[in-house]
Amino acid sequence: MPSYKNDPPDQEYLDSIKKHTDKETNKVNLALVAKDFGYASGKSFQKKYAKLKKAHNLTNGHIYGDDKASRPLSIQMTFKLI
Repeated sequence: MPSYKNDPPDQEYLDSIKKHTDKETNKVNLALVAKDFGYASGKSFQKKYAKLKKAHNLTNGHIYGDDKASRPLSIQMTFKLI
């Protein structure tokens, strides 16, 4: 997994953005892209995303999203005591 501290080339970021872009809404889940590069959150990745968007004329919208979609679901049970 590349790390933003190693300053990967823009193409790696663009590939990840393409991978995490919803085809129907044309919005990218920044949380998942940020996770690919070791950022703490989608919000912390927003500054880099803004530079990429301007430099490469990206037209897709963005959402901060949630990286929970990539995690397995856990079953939570609630018990009611009588």
